[in-house]
Amino acid sequence: MSIRSSRRKKILKNAGLCVRAGTQRVAAVAAVAVNNYDVILMDCQMPEMDGFEATKAIRAREAELAVQTGSAIHIPIIALTANAIKGDREVCLAAGWMAISPSQLTRRN
Repeated sequence: MSIRSSRRKKILKNAGLCVRAGTQRVAAVAAVAVNNYDVILMDCQMPEMDGFEATKAIRAREAELAVQTGSAIHIPIIALTANAIKGDREVCLAAGWMAISPSQLTRRN
């Protein structure tokens, strides 16, 4: 886990949140299939499977479950990116994210 990821995790835990961190998107997609999450913070660019592909897989799974159960589940997914440039927001929203944030989280009192 990177220093930035460790810092994010610490900030979220200090805010009283339960945090489960991972670095592999394939494992994250599998974890979402068997665990309940209130929100997912997803890095846009990672090895193995980028955040765009992972988000599409999670959204496809949600759609599949909605058809099977008749109950819609939609976990908020927030994109974390170090490259927050013009146009990123639209690309991220089109991929199924609900919001975009710079990857550097800071704590505000």
